[in-house]
Amino acid sequence: GCAGGNPYIGEAESNLENQNFDGALAYVDSALAQPSLTPEERAEIFLLQARVYQTQADSSDDAQRHAELIQNAVVSQDSAIALNPGVRSNVQSQRQLRYIQEMQSGAQQFRNAQQGQNQQAYANAASYFQAASTIYPDSASAYLNEAYALINAGDQSAAISPMQNYVEEADSVGADQYTLLGQLFLTNDRAEDAIPVLEQGADDHPDNSDIQSLLLNAYNAAGQTEQAIAAYREQVQNNPNNALYLYNLG
Repeated sequence: GCAGGNPYIGEAESNLENQNFDGALAYVDSALAQPSLTPEERAEIFLLQARVYQTQADSSDDAQRHAELIQNAVVSQDSAIALNPGVRSNVQSQRQLRYIQEMQSGAQQFRNAQQGQNQQAYANAASYFQAASTIYPDSASAYLNEAYALINAGDQSAAISPMQNYVEEADSVGADQYTLLGQLFLTNDRAEDAIPVLEQGADDHPDNSDIQSLLLNAYNAAGQTEQAIAAYREQVQNNPNNALYLYNLG
């Protein structure tokens, strides 16, 4: 609705229709600056602002810019909900659809990248998955997909953050994912960050030799010699016939 006959809202709508996004956002700011707005009226204006950002995101060929605009839209929607909780269910319905759309766009870019061995398409995929996790910050699969896309794009250090988020949000984390995050930390000289992750992985998957081996490497790289020796001894007890562990223990 036209909040209290606020003249700037019509101008914002008309600029949005003509894909003049900067103009639309400027009129939204003017609309929000009007005195004596009710919370409901302010909420409507924030929802309009979110629509501008979403439409701008859809028209952008730059996947990273697209993700930033989706994040802006989420912030505007949150402002609207805070002012008028009655809009929450509508916003949630929109977000469900938008989340699916972003995940599908990411998957399509990932497939394009695989078919064309195109690292930029992997980076684009990561941006769409990032947009999806902005909409649902507890979506483990969006984080995992983003991390895999970034690794394929050749950006291992950037993959650490979504991989950490995955490990935090996932109901259960597989040995491969613990191993991957541990390796990412170690190859980026972050042995001390690798240790708690790999210790958790070793607790969850006590029979996994890859996690045990990485954990020993992490202890050594972090200069935690006593922990390394204790872990080696435990390995020898668990694998008395493994010559490699006996050799390392000396």
